[in-house]
Amino acid sequence: MRVRTADALSALRQHSLARLGLEVEQLDLDQLVDLMADWYERQRFEDVDMADGGDMLLLQWGTSPWSSSPTFEYDLVRQLILRDVPDDAANDGFWQLHVTASFVPHPDNAALGSGHRWCGGPQELQAFRDFVEAAPATAYVRATPPSKVEAWFECAG
Repeated sequence: MRVRTADALSALRQHSLARLGLEVEQLDLDQLVDLMADWYERQRFEDVDMADGGDMLLLQWGTSPWSSSPTFEYDLVRQLILRDVPDDAANDGFWQLHVTASFVPHPDNAALGSGHRWCGGPQELQAFRDFVEAAPATAYVRATPPSKVEAWFECAG
């Protein structure tokens, strides 16, 4: 089923409930990774150009510099770039749906540093999943309960 980018968060929530019977925020790490990968493989958006990098998946981790108190974050992101956006509004065409697990700062997660890995299309999904599975940040997140898990959607331009 194809939907519009504006409906991405509700589409992810529906996918989680249909597939696992749970809200996104209730999932453990393995369920989150599987959910995001499955949703990426199955869900297309009618207002993005898949062939032009308009729909990518990202894993990023590290201590967030944006919050008032440092928080280690493990963030799975679906980046969607709208097609047919006027040049003078191009920044308004970049959207990101985040599923972020946050952790209290600790020397163990600080030692992981920060990093990221992009998946540029469904043809790269298996390599992306292999990277995620082998990442030291994934092992840490798998063994450590998060302080919170959030799903959120933002204009990233």
